Amino acid sequence: MRSSALAACLAASLAAGLAAGCRESEPDGPLPLALQPASAALGIATPVTISGRSFHPAARPNFDDESQATVSFAFAALLGSHPLQAVTYLSASELSATVPASLPAGSYDLTVVDPRGKRGVLAAAFRIGGPPTDTRAGEPRADLPPPADLALDRPHDQLPPTSERAPDLPRADLTKPDLVVGPGVSTVAGSGSSGFANGAAATAQFANPRGIALLGATVYIADYDNHRIRALTAGVVSTLAGTGKQGYKNGPAASAELNQPDGIAVDAAGVLYVADSSNDVIRQIAAGTVTTLAGSNLKGTTDGPAASASFNYPRGIDVAGGGVYVADTEKHRIRKIAAGVVSTLAGSSKGFADGPLASARFSSPTGIAVFGTKLYVCDSGNNRVRLIEGATVSTVAGTGAPGLKDGPGATAEIWNPIDVAVTAAGVLYVTHQSHHRVRKIASGVVSTLTGVAAGFQDGPLASALFNFPAGIVAGAAGELYVADQSNQRIRLIK
Repeated sequence: MRSSALAACLAASLAAGLAAGCRESEPDGPLPLALQPASAALGIATPVTISGRSFHPAARPNFDDESQATVSFAFAALLGSHPLQAVTYLSASELSATVPASLPAGSYDLTVVDPRGKRGVLAAAFRIGGPPTDTRAGEPRADLPPPADLALDRPHDQLPPTSERAPDLPRADLTKPDLVVGPGVSTVAGSGSSGFANGAAATAQFANPRGIALLGATVYIADYDNHRIRALTAGVVSTLAGTGKQGYKNGPAASAELNQPDGIAVDAAGVLYVADSSNDVIRQIAAGTVTTLAGSNLKGTTDGPAASASFNYPRGIDVAGGGVYVADTEKHRIRKIAAGVVSTLAGSSKGFADGPLASARFSSPTGIAVFGTKLYVCDSGNNRVRLIEGATVSTVAGTGAPGLKDGPGATAEIWNPIDVAVTAAGVLYVTHQSHHRVRKIASGVVSTLTGVAAGFQDGPLASALFNFPAGIVAGAAGELYVADQSNQRIRLIK
Protein backbone atom coordinates (compact mmCIF):
# COMPACT_ATOMS: atom_id res chain seq x y z
CA MET A 1 0.00 0.00 0.00
CA ARG A 2 1.52 3.34 -1.00
CA SER A 3 1.36 6.31 1.37
CA SER A 4 -1.65 7.83 -0.44
CA ALA A 5 -3.63 4.66 0.23
CA LEU A 6 -2.42 4.66 3.82
CA ALA A 7 -3.59 8.24 4.21
CA ALA A 8 -7.07 7.34 2.99
CA CYS A 9 -7.18 4.29 5.25
CA LEU A 10 -6.17 6.21 8.34
CA ALA A 11 -8.47 9.11 7.52
CA ALA A 12 -11.44 6.73 7.31
CA SER A 13 -10.51 5.24 10.65
CA LEU A 14 -10.96 8.57 12.39
CA ALA A 15 -14.70 8.42 11.87
CA ALA A 16 -15.38 4.70 12.29
CA GLY A 17 -12.35 3.11 13.97
CA LEU A 18 -9.63 1.29 12.12
CA ALA A 19 -11.15 -0.37 9.07
CA ALA A 20 -10.41 -4.01 8.36
CA GLY A 21 -7.77 -3.14 5.74
CA CYS A 22 -5.84 -1.05 8.24
CA ARG A 23 -5.71 -3.80 10.85
CA GLU A 24 -3.13 -5.77 8.93
CA SER A 25 0.59 -5.10 8.73
CA GLU A 26 2.04 -4.29 5.32
CA PRO A 27 4.64 -6.57 3.72
CA ASP A 28 8.15 -5.24 4.33
CA GLY A 29 6.74 -2.88 6.94
CA PRO A 30 7.65 -2.43 10.60
CA LEU A 31 6.51 -5.26 12.89
CA PRO A 32 5.67 -4.19 16.46
CA LEU A 33 5.83 -7.14 18.89
CA ALA A 34 5.45 -5.64 22.34
CA LEU A 35 4.48 -2.43 24.10
CA GLN A 36 5.83 -1.97 27.62
CA PRO A 37 4.18 -1.14 29.89
CA ALA A 38 1.03 -2.54 28.31
CA SER A 39 -1.47 -0.56 30.38
CA ALA A 40 -1.88 2.74 32.20
CA ALA A 41 -4.30 4.50 34.49
CA LEU A 42 -6.75 6.95 32.99
CA GLY A 43 -5.50 10.55 32.76
CA ILE A 44 -1.77 9.86 33.16
CA ALA A 45 0.84 10.46 30.45
CA THR A 46 2.86 7.24 30.23
CA PRO A 47 6.31 6.70 28.66
CA VAL A 48 6.40 3.41 26.73
CA THR A 49 8.87 1.31 24.78
CA ILE A 50 7.83 -0.33 21.51
CA SER A 51 9.81 -3.48 20.71
CA GLY A 52 9.71 -5.26 17.38
CA ARG A 53 11.42 -5.94 14.07
CA SER A 54 12.24 -4.02 10.91
CA PHE A 55 12.10 -0.52 12.34
CA HIS A 56 14.15 0.61 9.36
CA PRO A 57 15.05 4.25 8.67
CA ALA A 58 14.77 5.58 5.11
CA ALA A 59 17.82 6.96 3.30
CA ARG A 60 17.21 10.06 1.26
CA PRO A 61 19.30 12.63 -0.57
CA ASN A 62 19.62 16.17 0.67
CA PHE A 63 17.42 18.52 -1.34
CA ASP A 64 20.43 20.51 -2.52
CA ASP A 65 23.64 18.62 -2.02
CA GLU A 66 24.10 14.89 -2.46
CA SER A 67 27.11 14.94 -0.14
CA GLN A 68 24.68 15.91 2.62
CA ALA A 69 22.54 12.80 2.15
CA THR A 70 20.65 11.90 5.30
CA VAL A 71 18.76 9.02 6.83
CA SER A 72 15.26 9.69 8.12
CA PHE A 73 14.32 8.18 11.48
CA ALA A 74 10.87 9.84 11.49
CA PHE A 75 8.55 7.15 12.86
CA ALA A 76 4.97 7.68 14.00
CA ALA A 77 2.84 5.49 16.25
CA LEU A 78 -0.85 5.44 17.09
CA LEU A 79 -3.06 3.71 19.63
CA GLY A 80 -6.30 3.35 17.71
CA SER A 81 -6.58 6.72 15.99
CA HIS A 82 -4.67 8.57 18.73
CA PRO A 83 -1.06 9.57 17.96
CA LEU A 84 1.59 8.82 20.54
CA GLN A 85 3.82 11.72 21.48
CA ALA A 86 7.59 12.07 21.11
CA VAL A 87 8.06 8.92 19.06
CA THR A 88 11.84 8.41 18.96
CA TYR A 89 13.91 5.88 17.03
CA LEU A 90 16.29 3.95 19.31
CA SER A 91 17.30 1.01 17.12
CA ALA A 92 15.97 -1.30 14.41
CA SER A 93 14.14 -3.18 17.16
CA GLU A 94 13.05 -0.44 19.55
CA LEU A 95 11.20 2.89 19.65
CA SER A 96 10.27 5.05 22.61
CA ALA A 97 7.12 7.17 22.88
CA THR A 98 4.65 8.67 25.33
CA VAL A 99 0.97 7.76 25.61
CA PRO A 100 -0.91 11.06 26.04
CA ALA A 101 -2.90 11.62 29.22
CA SER A 102 -5.97 12.48 27.12
CA LEU A 103 -6.42 8.91 25.82
CA PRO A 104 -9.90 7.59 26.78
CA ALA A 105 -10.34 4.34 28.66
CA GLY A 106 -10.36 1.18 26.57
CA SER A 107 -8.25 -1.34 24.68
CA TYR A 108 -6.20 -0.18 21.67
CA ASP A 109 -4.42 -1.64 18.69
CA LEU A 110 -0.93 -0.24 18.11
CA THR A 111 0.04 1.01 14.63
CA VAL A 112 3.65 1.92 13.81
CA VAL A 113 4.34 3.94 10.63
CA ASP A 114 7.91 4.06 9.34
CA PRO A 115 9.58 6.89 7.33
CA ARG A 116 8.49 5.27 4.05
CA GLY A 117 4.82 5.30 5.05
CA LYS A 118 4.80 1.52 5.65
CA ARG A 119 2.79 0.41 8.69
CA GLY A 120 2.65 -2.49 11.08
CA VAL A 121 -0.10 -3.37 13.57
CA LEU A 122 -0.15 -5.13 16.94
CA ALA A 123 -3.69 -5.97 18.05
CA ALA A 124 -4.92 -5.19 21.58
CA ALA A 125 -1.52 -3.84 22.53
CA PHE A 126 -2.50 -1.35 25.24
CA ARG A 127 -5.26 -0.73 27.72
CA ILE A 128 -6.22 2.45 29.54
CA GLY A 129 -7.90 1.87 32.91
CA GLY A 130 -6.89 -1.75 33.49
CA PRO A 131 -4.62 -4.65 32.45
CA PRO A 132 -4.41 -5.57 28.75
CA THR A 133 -6.74 -8.31 27.52
CA ASP A 134 -4.13 -9.69 25.10
CA THR A 135 -1.29 -11.39 26.93
CA ARG A 136 0.86 -11.12 23.80
CA ALA A 137 1.11 -7.36 24.26
CA GLY A 138 3.55 -7.48 27.15
CA GLU A 139 6.19 -9.74 25.66
CA PRO A 140 7.66 -10.56 22.25
CA ARG A 141 5.95 -13.34 20.31
CA ALA A 142 7.86 -16.61 20.42
CA ASP A 143 7.01 -17.61 16.86
CA LEU A 144 9.24 -14.92 15.32
CA PRO A 145 13.04 -14.70 15.18
CA PRO A 146 14.75 -12.10 17.37
CA PRO A 147 15.14 -8.61 15.89
CA ALA A 148 18.40 -7.61 14.21
CA ASP A 149 19.97 -4.27 14.90
CA LEU A 150 20.72 -1.87 12.08
CA ALA A 151 24.04 -0.05 11.85
CA LEU A 152 23.38 3.63 12.54
CA ASP A 153 24.93 6.89 11.54
CA ARG A 154 26.70 5.61 8.45
CA PRO A 155 28.97 8.09 6.74
CA HIS A 156 27.37 9.77 3.73
CA ASP A 157 29.65 7.91 1.33
CA GLN A 158 28.33 4.57 2.64
CA LEU A 159 24.71 5.34 1.89
CA PRO A 160 23.03 3.42 -0.96
CA PRO A 161 23.15 5.02 -4.41
CA THR A 162 20.39 7.55 -5.01
CA SER A 163 18.55 5.12 -7.29
CA GLU A 164 18.32 2.58 -4.46
CA ARG A 165 17.15 4.91 -1.71
CA ALA A 166 13.62 4.95 -0.43
CA PRO A 167 11.51 7.46 -2.35
CA ASP A 168 10.54 10.71 -0.64
CA LEU A 169 6.86 9.78 -0.42
CA PRO A 170 4.12 12.14 0.73
CA ARG A 171 3.35 11.46 4.37
CA ALA A 172 -0.06 10.60 5.72
CA ASP A 173 -2.13 13.00 7.81
CA LEU A 174 -2.11 10.73 10.84
CA THR A 175 -4.60 12.42 13.13
CA LYS A 176 -7.72 14.50 13.06
CA PRO A 177 -7.41 18.20 13.96
CA ASP A 178 -7.42 18.88 17.68
CA LEU A 179 -8.88 21.85 19.47
CA VAL A 180 -5.92 24.07 20.32
CA VAL A 181 -5.83 24.94 24.01
CA GLY A 182 -2.83 27.09 24.80
CA PRO A 183 0.21 27.13 22.50
CA GLY A 184 -0.33 25.40 19.22
CA VAL A 185 0.41 25.22 15.51
CA SER A 186 -1.84 26.54 12.76
CA THR A 187 -1.58 27.02 9.01
CA VAL A 188 -1.62 30.64 7.83
CA ALA A 189 -1.06 30.06 4.10
CA GLY A 190 -0.84 27.26 1.57
CA SER A 191 -3.24 24.60 0.37
CA GLY A 192 -0.67 21.82 0.74
CA SER A 193 -0.39 21.28 -3.02
CA SER A 194 2.85 22.15 -4.76
CA GLY A 195 2.28 24.78 -7.43
CA PHE A 196 1.84 28.48 -7.91
CA ALA A 197 -1.27 30.43 -6.99
CA ASN A 198 -1.80 33.84 -5.42
CA GLY A 199 -4.93 34.99 -3.64
CA ALA A 200 -6.64 33.81 -0.48
CA ALA A 201 -4.11 32.29 1.91
CA ALA A 202 -6.00 29.01 2.27
CA THR A 203 -5.90 28.28 -1.48
CA ALA A 204 -2.51 29.81 -2.32
CA GLN A 205 0.17 27.47 -3.57
CA PHE A 206 3.93 27.35 -3.01
CA ALA A 207 6.70 25.15 -4.40
CA ASN A 208 9.16 24.31 -1.63
CA PRO A 209 9.03 27.55 0.39
CA ARG A 210 12.38 28.12 2.07
CA GLY A 211 13.38 31.44 3.65
CA ILE A 212 10.95 33.52 5.65
CA ALA A 213 11.08 37.07 7.00
CA LEU A 214 8.69 39.29 8.92
CA LEU A 215 8.08 43.04 9.02
CA GLY A 216 5.05 44.25 10.92
CA ALA A 217 2.10 42.16 9.79
CA THR A 218 3.66 41.08 6.48
CA VAL A 219 5.38 37.72 6.05
CA TYR A 220 7.85 37.43 3.16
CA ILE A 221 8.59 34.03 1.66
CA ALA A 222 11.38 32.85 -0.63
CA ASP A 223 9.41 30.49 -2.90
CA TYR A 224 12.36 28.37 -3.95
CA ASP A 225 11.10 26.32 -6.90
CA ASN A 226 8.74 29.03 -8.13
CA HIS A 227 11.74 31.40 -8.37
CA ARG A 228 9.71 34.15 -6.75
CA ILE A 229 9.50 36.23 -3.59
CA ARG A 230 5.99 36.10 -2.15
CA ALA A 231 4.23 38.21 0.49
CA LEU A 232 1.45 37.27 2.92
CA THR A 233 -0.57 40.22 4.19
CA ALA A 234 -4.05 40.26 5.73
CA GLY A 235 -4.80 36.71 4.61
CA VAL A 236 -3.78 37.27 0.98
CA VAL A 237 -0.69 35.92 -0.82
CA SER A 238 0.86 37.97 -3.63
CA THR A 239 4.06 37.98 -5.67
CA LEU A 240 6.56 40.65 -4.73
CA ALA A 241 9.25 39.78 -7.28
CA GLY A 242 9.96 37.22 -9.97
CA THR A 243 8.19 35.95 -13.07
CA GLY A 244 8.53 32.27 -12.25
CA LYS A 245 11.14 31.86 -14.96
CA GLN A 246 14.43 30.49 -13.66
CA GLY A 247 17.01 33.10 -14.57
CA TYR A 248 19.07 36.12 -13.60
CA LYS A 249 17.61 39.49 -14.49
CA ASN A 250 17.48 42.78 -12.59
CA GLY A 251 14.93 45.54 -13.05
CA PRO A 252 11.25 46.02 -12.18
CA ALA A 253 10.16 43.39 -9.70
CA ALA A 254 7.39 42.09 -11.95
CA SER A 255 9.85 41.22 -14.74
CA ALA A 256 12.94 40.35 -12.69
CA GLU A 257 14.21 36.78 -12.67
CA LEU A 258 15.61 34.74 -9.78
CA ASN A 259 17.05 31.26 -9.53
CA GLN A 260 15.97 29.26 -6.48
CA PRO A 261 15.95 32.02 -3.84
CA ASP A 262 16.60 30.63 -0.37
CA GLY A 263 17.32 32.90 2.60
CA ILE A 264 15.50 36.21 2.95
CA ALA A 265 15.79 39.13 5.38
CA VAL A 266 14.13 42.53 5.68
CA ASP A 267 15.34 45.71 7.34
CA ALA A 268 13.30 48.29 9.24
CA ALA A 269 12.82 50.36 6.07
CA GLY A 270 11.24 47.43 4.25
CA VAL A 271 14.21 46.68 2.00
CA LEU A 272 14.48 42.95 1.27
CA TYR A 273 17.73 41.01 0.96
CA VAL A 274 17.65 37.66 -0.82
CA ALA A 275 20.22 34.87 -1.02
CA ASP A 276 19.63 34.00 -4.68
CA SER A 277 21.25 30.64 -4.16
CA SER A 278 21.58 29.14 -7.63
CA ASN A 279 22.63 32.48 -9.11
CA ASP A 280 25.35 32.75 -6.42
CA VAL A 281 24.46 36.38 -5.75
CA ILE A 282 22.76 38.50 -3.10
CA ARG A 283 19.80 40.45 -4.44
CA GLN A 284 18.09 43.52 -3.03
CA ILE A 285 14.44 44.47 -3.51
CA ALA A 286 13.52 48.10 -2.84
CA ALA A 287 10.92 50.48 -4.29
CA GLY A 288 9.63 47.80 -6.65
CA THR A 289 13.03 47.13 -8.21
CA VAL A 290 15.38 44.16 -8.00
CA THR A 291 19.13 44.81 -8.06
CA THR A 292 22.25 42.81 -7.28
CA LEU A 293 23.79 43.85 -3.99
CA ALA A 294 26.82 41.58 -4.24
CA GLY A 295 28.15 38.76 -6.38
CA SER A 296 29.34 38.32 -9.93
CA ASN A 297 27.02 35.38 -10.82
CA LEU A 298 30.13 33.16 -10.74
CA LYS A 299 30.94 30.55 -8.10
CA GLY A 300 33.88 31.31 -5.83
CA THR A 301 35.09 32.88 -2.58
CA THR A 302 36.48 36.18 -3.86
CA ASP A 303 36.27 39.03 -1.36
CA GLY A 304 36.48 42.71 -2.30
CA PRO A 305 34.22 45.10 -4.22
CA ALA A 306 30.66 43.77 -4.20
CA ALA A 307 30.32 43.66 -7.99
CA SER A 308 33.33 41.38 -8.46
CA ALA A 309 32.98 39.28 -5.29
CA SER A 310 31.81 35.69 -5.59
CA PHE A 311 29.72 33.24 -3.56
CA ASN A 312 28.96 29.54 -3.81
CA TYR A 313 25.34 28.66 -3.11
CA PRO A 314 24.53 31.26 -0.43
CA ARG A 315 21.58 30.28 1.74
CA GLY A 316 21.15 32.02 5.12
CA ILE A 317 21.01 35.80 5.30
CA ASP A 318 20.37 38.48 7.92
CA VAL A 319 20.81 42.24 8.15
CA ALA A 320 21.88 44.32 11.15
CA GLY A 321 23.83 47.46 11.93
CA GLY A 322 24.46 48.42 8.33
CA GLY A 323 25.85 45.00 7.43
CA VAL A 324 24.38 42.07 5.53
CA TYR A 325 25.54 38.66 6.75
CA VAL A 326 25.47 35.59 4.52
CA ALA A 327 25.96 31.86 5.09
CA ASP A 328 28.01 30.89 2.03
CA THR A 329 26.98 27.26 2.23
CA GLU A 330 29.16 25.47 -0.30
CA LYS A 331 32.27 27.42 0.72
CA HIS A 332 31.64 26.80 4.43
CA ARG A 333 32.08 30.45 5.41
CA ILE A 334 30.14 33.33 6.90
CA ARG A 335 30.48 36.44 4.72
CA LYS A 336 29.71 40.10 5.38
CA ILE A 337 28.63 42.84 2.99
CA ALA A 338 29.14 46.42 4.18
CA ALA A 339 29.80 49.72 2.38
CA GLY A 340 29.94 47.96 -0.99
CA VAL A 341 32.62 45.48 0.06
CA VAL A 342 32.38 41.72 0.69
CA SER A 343 34.62 40.15 3.34
CA THR A 344 34.90 36.79 5.09
CA LEU A 345 33.77 37.12 8.68
CA ALA A 346 34.50 33.56 9.79
CA GLY A 347 35.40 30.19 8.37
CA SER A 348 38.22 28.69 6.37
CA SER A 349 37.80 25.18 4.95
CA LYS A 350 35.14 22.53 5.46
CA GLY A 351 35.33 20.87 8.87
CA PHE A 352 34.72 21.64 12.50
CA ALA A 353 36.78 23.94 14.68
CA ASP A 354 35.87 26.55 17.27
CA GLY A 355 38.23 29.42 18.06
CA PRO A 356 39.50 32.52 16.23
CA LEU A 357 37.38 33.67 13.29
CA ALA A 358 40.02 33.06 10.62
CA SER A 359 40.76 29.48 11.62
CA ALA A 360 37.25 28.39 12.66
CA ARG A 361 35.66 25.79 10.42
CA PHE A 362 32.08 25.11 9.37
CA SER A 363 30.39 22.43 7.28
CA SER A 364 27.58 23.64 5.01
CA PRO A 365 26.27 26.46 7.21
CA THR A 366 22.68 27.37 6.36
CA GLY A 367 20.48 29.66 8.46
CA ILE A 368 21.87 32.58 10.43
CA ALA A 369 20.41 35.16 12.81
CA VAL A 370 21.90 38.31 14.30
CA PHE A 371 20.97 39.23 17.86
CA GLY A 372 22.79 42.27 19.20
CA THR A 373 26.51 41.44 19.10
CA LYS A 374 25.83 37.74 18.56
CA LEU A 375 25.51 35.93 15.24
CA TYR A 376 24.01 32.45 15.45
CA VAL A 377 24.70 29.89 12.72
CA CYS A 378 23.00 26.61 11.86
CA ASP A 379 26.08 24.55 11.06
CA SER A 380 24.09 21.93 9.21
CA GLY A 381 26.85 19.53 8.17
CA ASN A 382 28.30 19.55 11.68
CA ASN A 383 24.90 19.02 13.38
CA ARG A 384 25.54 21.97 15.64
CA VAL A 385 24.36 25.50 16.38
CA ARG A 386 27.34 27.86 16.50
CA LEU A 387 27.89 31.38 17.81
CA ILE A 388 30.08 34.14 16.39
CA GLU A 389 30.75 36.87 18.93
CA GLY A 390 33.68 39.24 19.01
CA ALA A 391 36.68 37.49 17.49
CA THR A 392 35.64 33.96 18.39
CA VAL A 393 33.46 31.11 17.14
CA SER A 394 31.99 28.75 19.73
CA THR A 395 29.40 25.97 19.88
CA VAL A 396 26.02 26.70 21.48
CA ALA A 397 24.53 23.23 21.13
CA GLY A 398 25.25 19.85 19.59
CA THR A 399 27.88 17.16 19.94
CA GLY A 400 28.16 16.60 16.20
CA ALA A 401 26.23 13.32 16.39
CA PRO A 402 22.91 13.36 14.51
CA GLY A 403 20.13 12.75 16.99
CA LEU A 404 17.25 14.00 19.10
CA LYS A 405 18.75 14.09 22.59
CA ASP A 406 17.54 17.06 24.62
CA GLY A 407 19.38 18.57 27.57
CA PRO A 408 22.42 20.81 28.12
CA GLY A 409 23.82 22.22 24.90
CA ALA A 410 27.14 20.43 25.30
CA THR A 411 25.51 16.98 25.32
CA ALA A 412 22.36 17.60 23.26
CA GLU A 413 22.09 16.14 19.77
CA ILE A 414 20.91 18.00 16.68
CA TRP A 415 20.54 16.71 13.14
CA ASN A 416 20.56 18.83 10.01
CA PRO A 417 19.60 22.20 11.58
CA ILE A 418 18.44 24.50 8.77
CA ASP A 419 17.41 27.87 10.19
CA VAL A 420 17.45 29.73 13.48
CA ALA A 421 15.32 32.51 14.93
CA VAL A 422 15.92 34.55 18.08
CA THR A 423 13.17 36.14 20.16
CA ALA A 424 13.48 39.50 21.89
CA ALA A 425 14.26 37.58 25.09
CA GLY A 426 17.23 35.83 23.44
CA VAL A 427 15.59 32.41 23.14
CA LEU A 428 16.67 30.42 20.07
CA TYR A 429 14.39 28.29 17.91
CA VAL A 430 15.88 25.95 15.33
CA THR A 431 14.22 24.05 12.51
CA HIS A 432 15.46 20.50 12.87
CA GLN A 433 14.82 19.40 9.32
CA SER A 434 15.74 15.74 9.21
CA HIS A 435 13.61 15.02 12.28
CA HIS A 436 10.74 17.34 11.25
CA ARG A 437 10.81 19.28 14.51
CA VAL A 438 11.34 22.75 15.94
CA ARG A 439 13.82 22.74 18.81
CA LYS A 440 14.26 25.39 21.50
CA ILE A 441 17.48 26.57 23.12
CA ALA A 442 17.05 28.60 26.30
CA SER A 443 19.52 29.15 29.14
CA GLY A 444 21.90 26.70 27.48
CA VAL A 445 19.38 23.85 27.40
CA VAL A 446 17.95 22.22 24.27
CA SER A 447 14.36 20.96 24.22
CA THR A 448 11.83 19.94 21.59
CA LEU A 449 9.17 22.59 21.09
CA THR A 450 6.97 20.81 18.57
CA GLY A 451 6.96 18.16 15.89
CA VAL A 452 6.41 14.43 16.31
CA ALA A 453 7.12 12.86 12.92
CA ALA A 454 6.95 13.65 9.22
CA GLY A 455 3.41 14.59 8.23
CA PHE A 456 0.93 17.43 8.40
CA GLN A 457 -1.10 18.20 11.49
CA ASP A 458 -2.18 21.45 13.10
CA GLY A 459 -3.12 21.57 16.77
CA PRO A 460 -1.34 21.37 20.14
CA LEU A 461 2.45 21.50 20.16
CA ALA A 462 2.70 17.92 21.41
CA SER A 463 0.88 16.42 18.41
CA ALA A 464 1.62 18.86 15.56
CA LEU A 465 3.41 17.46 12.51
CA PHE A 466 5.80 19.09 10.04
CA ASN A 467 7.52 17.82 6.90
CA PHE A 468 11.03 19.18 6.38
CA PRO A 469 10.53 22.58 8.05
CA ALA A 470 12.93 25.18 6.62
CA GLY A 471 12.89 28.92 7.38
CA ILE A 472 11.80 30.26 10.76
CA VAL A 473 11.34 33.80 12.06
CA ALA A 474 10.18 35.22 15.39
CA GLY A 475 7.62 37.98 15.79
CA ALA A 476 7.58 40.76 18.35
CA ALA A 477 5.33 38.82 20.72
CA GLY A 478 7.39 35.63 20.47
CA GLU A 479 5.22 33.97 17.84
CA LEU A 480 7.06 31.89 15.24
CA TYR A 481 6.42 31.60 11.50
CA VAL A 482 7.78 28.48 9.80
CA ALA A 483 8.15 27.69 6.11
CA ASP A 484 7.02 24.05 6.18
CA GLN A 485 8.83 23.14 2.99
CA SER A 486 7.53 19.72 1.99
CA ASN A 487 4.02 20.50 3.22
CA GLN A 488 4.01 23.55 0.92
CA ARG A 489 2.58 25.67 3.73
CA ILE A 490 3.41 28.56 6.04
CA ARG A 491 2.73 27.61 9.66
CA LEU A 492 2.35 29.70 12.80
CA ILE A 493 3.42 28.61 16.28
CA LYS A 494 1.66 30.73 18.85
